Amino acid sequence: MKHTSLRLLLHACATLLALAGVDAASADTLARAPGTDFRVLAWNVSRENFYLHAEGFIKALRVIDADLLILDEMTATRTSAEVRHLLDQIDPANSRPWQISYGSSGHDQRAVIAVRGELAALPGFELLPYPADFVASMQRDLVHSDKLKYLASSIDAGIAAHAAVATVGGRQIAVVGVDLQCCGDTDDAWEERRRHVESAQIRARLLDALDERPVDAIIAGGDFNALRGPRPLEILQGTAGEARALKVVESRHRDGSDWTWDGRGTKFRSSHIDYVLHDRNLAPIQSVIFDPETMPVSEINGLGLARGHLIELTAHRPVVVDFKWQNLAPAAVDHSRK
Repeated sequence: MKHTSLRLLLHACATLLALAGVDAASADTLARAPGTDFRVLAWNVSRENFYLHAEGFIKALRVIDADLLILDEMTATRTSAEVRHLLDQIDPANSRPWQISYGSSGHDQRAVIAVRGELAALPGFELLPYPADFVASMQRDLVHSDKLKYLASSIDAGIAAHAAVATVGGRQIAVVGVDLQCCGDTDDAWEERRRHVESAQIRARLLDALDERPVDAIIAGGDFNALRGPRPLEILQGTAGEARALKVVESRHRDGSDWTWDGRGTKFRSSHIDYVLHDRNLAPIQSVIFDPETMPVSEINGLGLARGHLIELTAHRPVVVDFKWQNLAPAAVDHSRK
């Protein structure tokens, strides 16, 4: 959703309140939990905002210091090279440049996966189509809607999801980025039904791909737009107890709140709609919805960020998770932080 003048005013006020004693040159990084093997970030970067506010995104990503990035709602008109150029500014001296896999399915809300290490797109996600029966039902139900033309083009472009295999610390992880259909104000709204179909198709395609390409773990993340409850998440999770079932990471702001989309200045309430999921071979040992505005002043001063730093970048807040491996034999030497 578009930022409002109120949100920009909040940003200006928060910045002025935080100026005293904050030195950007002294910025440190967000502390990792003891025993962390790698850190994941999932963030809806609001299409062109990622480039219009590139400097702000770079500064935030430098502080968060994640090894694996899932960036969703990326525009369909940009390229891997453009993303790499921006990410390389996080640490220009780093000898291990970012590898990028840019999704090609989705109308104008692509998923992008990035890692400092090896990365290869997972086959089958080049275009993730909607089932024919669902398309037919949408055409029947919305035949008189002014949204039908847009829906036709967005459905033709496929489901907004992408998957790649990232090598982190000597292990291979299937990483899935999603940006499900937004909105919908009833449990049986077409938007909610579309989210269910999208989640089911993503999971089915993932399982098919992993039958041909075994990995050590699975991570999924992005904007699930779970405004009507957790069902879109539950579908992607699969059945509890099965080998490839996924768990949802519980994430909160430092102040205990759990929204990831900022509804201030709009008619909608702030909501928790962005998530990270993982399989049984990974354990989250720290998770946070990263937002300087809701962090203790002492922590923000140590990071060198103004309290309102994220407000003008995007209405979404990133979910940051520190993972450790479990249920597996010792891995090769971890090069993800070198």
